[in-house]
Amino acid sequence: MELCGYLPLATALLAGRLAHHPHWHLAEFAATRDRLGELATSNRAVAAAFDTSYHGLPPEQRRIFRCLGLHPGTDTDAYAAAALAGIPLSQARRELEALYENHLIDSPSTGRYRLHDLIRTYARTLAEQDPAGGCDAGIGRLLEYYQHTTQSADRHFANAPGPTPRTVGAAPAAAPDLPTHRQALAWMHTERANLIACIHHTTATAHHSHAIRLTAALASFLRLQGPWDEATALHQSAATAARHTHDRHGEAGALWALSLLRYLRGDCTAAAELGQQALDLYRTIGDRHGRVATLWSLGWLRYENGDYAAAVDLIQQALGLSRTLGHRDGEAYALWALGRTRAITGDYAAAVDLIQQALDVSRTFGSRIGELAALEELAWLRAVTGEFAVAVDLGQQALGLSRTHDGRSPYSDSRDHKPDVNRLRRSPGSTSATGASPAPASPSNHLTDNTS
Repeated sequence: MELCGYLPLATALLAGRLAHHPHWHLAEFAATRDRLGELATSNRAVAAAFDTSYHGLPPEQRRIFRCLGLHPGTDTDAYAAAALAGIPLSQARRELEALYENHLIDSPSTGRYRLHDLIRTYARTLAEQDPAGGCDAGIGRLLEYYQHTTQSADRHFANAPGPTPRTVGAAPAAAPDLPTHRQALAWMHTERANLIACIHHTTATAHHSHAIRLTAALASFLRLQGPWDEATALHQSAATAARHTHDRHGEAGALWALSLLRYLRGDCTAAAELGQQALDLYRTIGDRHGRVATLWSLGWLRYENGDYAAAVDLIQQALGLSRTLGHRDGEAYALWALGRTRAITGDYAAAVDLIQQALDVSRTFGSRIGELAALEELAWLRAVTGEFAVAVDLGQQALGLSRTHDGRSPYSDSRDHKPDVNRLRRSPGSTSATGASPAPASPSNHLTDNTS
């Protein structure tokens, strides 16, 4: 029934075909690529029934129906449909509702629409008969829509300096407004399967530029949400495609993303090698924003390995270049990382000054993840230097911010660092029970747990 789209005519035709061919097995029939063709029989056919419904539609509804068959994913909304068909958003909404009322598409949830596989095959077959270039143009508009909107959402997840994303083509005529982290996260979760399906489609059809750019736009979300195995495979594919097409910027970005994923998996050696490759490429092509990102991540890797002198050198390079470029998030994260390094070497006064600067910069350009990381670090630093009232206040600020922003840093320890305000209030001194200073707080650690 499901493979027949729960369509009475299709089910009846299938039963008739199987009755005349008792040696057929349902599993074999279900696996056939041409189920629509297999269901055709004399003058009665599912395709004929579809034709009757399709040709009864007004021209614009027929056109958007054909376009829906081209979508690589499983469902869509009015924004994506408008991009596919190249029509205004309001018109896309009207036409989708009309198709739903005519039982040609389903609506699994408010504002979401999908075609059954059998009907999708029919719609795609019709679309492929359109004038040359029509299908490619529609898919191209859809991919540009997804890339622009994904990049818009990504700014809420960028919890470390990153390369400047490349956007090719005009911005979509209509795209959802994603002003908050929660809205961006909800959109990414809803569209995740579609975005991955689009990447696989572009890879399979050798549209390498789209595959590279869309994968890059998803980098922060995949790094935070996982699964990391899938994220690694996507970035490796993007790096290979970029190398084959001599896209050095795309290759560097993919290598940088892979470096962070290797770090998260605990392979710091591979992470450093990939990061150095990315840095070399960014230097070759003169991409200074890319250099900021890789200098910072390489510096952090040196920090993790206990080579604090090398860490300071690399992060100071990232800081200087960030200030030259007016790269505020790069500046904030470099200040934060330098503060961490000063703290772990016991220079708490310098650490407080650097983290306070990071907090000020993060608040200036509106980075909630950066602000949360700085607040947590300052709360720990004030506690370790005996300023418990200040530490409690900073911890409460961090808790308040964490409740409204589900953020997680890829550079966090495995343990949760939500400030324990009650512990800060009770803390008897600046050392732990063993007499050693506790480890400094890690960056924000509040997004849904990653699955590796």
